[in-house]
Amino acid sequence: MNLPVCYENEKFEPIHNYIHKAQQEFGASASSVLIIQNDRIVFERYYGFHHHKKGALAVSDQSQFNIYSTRKTYVCLAMAMAALENNINLNTPIYKIINELGEKELGDLTLCDLATATGPKYFGKEQIEREGVQGFVVKALTGKVISEYLSENP
Repeated sequence: MNLPVCYENEKFEPIHNYIHKAQQEFGASASSVLIIQNDRIVFERYYGFHHHKKGALAVSDQSQFNIYSTRKTYVCLAMAMAALENNINLNTPIYKIINELGEKELGDLTLCDLATATGPKYFGKEQIEREGVQGFVVKALTGKVISEYLSENP
């Protein structure tokens, strides 16, 4: 992608700080932020290394990674969009939205936890995956499965 560059670093520094802090909290080896606005790159930062082992290369604009699960990004996005469209605060506990699992199984897990894919990966006796719980949330809020919802809201 060859886009013109017009950096506005100070304006987007809070986003970089948030992402960098999350990288450290989650124990990720690297983080990056690339913001495109009005068909130009306005912010670009890379921090960290390709892995945690000694001798790892520093992350740069030339770094390449395998992306094993982009589906998770779309599922998280769909759930967050459905919540925001329904004016539901992302700090709302999941058990208040869905009937498939109760407070005992979900604890204090919030929409924000699901949207950022933090917390447990499996829930309940059936060990329902996080993405399944997100699917329950989207269905409860929109009446649609995730694929239908995203198809109608590109």
